[in-house]
Amino acid sequence: YRNCPTDPETAIFKTQDFAFYGDIKKDDLYITGTLDPAGEGEDFSAFTVVGTDDKMDMHILECVNKHLQMSEIINEIVRLHYKWNFKIFGVETNFYRGALELELKRRIMEEHQDNSESFPLFGIHEFKATAKRGESKTNRIQALQPYHERRVIKFPGERVELLTGAFSELAYQMIQFPNAPHDDLLDSLAYHLPLIRKGGLVKKQEIPINSPAWLERQGLEAELRKNAHLPRRFRQYVPELSLS
Repeated sequence: YRNCPTDPETAIFKTQDFAFYGDIKKDDLYITGTLDPAGEGEDFSAFTVVGTDDKMDMHILECVNKHLQMSEIINEIVRLHYKWNFKIFGVETNFYRGALELELKRRIMEEHQDNSESFPLFGIHEFKATAKRGESKTNRIQALQPYHERRVIKFPGERVELLTGAFSELAYQMIQFPNAPHDDLLDSLAYHLPLIRKGGLVKKQEIPINSPAWLERQGLEAELRKNAHLPRRFRQYVPELSLS
């Protein structure tokens, strides 16, 4: 990071705006996966998995950044879905229709038939490629900047310097954008923006102890317990107790 050629003052993704999360339950998140396939030269196949909570905060759950053959890409999609059960998976149309579609659909149906509970079906979202690929990619990545500035893109851990593996590579690509030698993971992350939805349920606030509502609830619970020990013909009507 000290050798970063991007001026921290004018950087699009500023280091001080990186945000982090601790323990999290995937059941509370709307989970999406995306793939930015390798192009020519030294590009990587880059996967990102994002879980969005009820506040629309984007938790980066997993990153994969590797040189992969087609069969390995399909295996990686299957592995990630077993682990995270994403609702939808995004990939560029030209790559999906040209090489991936038939074999991926076959594998998905095969895995679902054998393990429907642990491998539920998920949707495929196709991103249309534009004529000027470089410009469209830059615009797509820059759309992440307001989310980063609001600190709603969250990495696992506590500090940028302590990130490891592909998470560290993604942070490096953000800090150096648009001067980084690679931007595959960053482009994969940008693909999530049209896919994310509010996840989980807003947790309801508990009734304050000793408040009138709390005392009323305690009384109803006592009546329910008392009635439960009486013969049916002697039971009294007690208003239905809401547990919400």
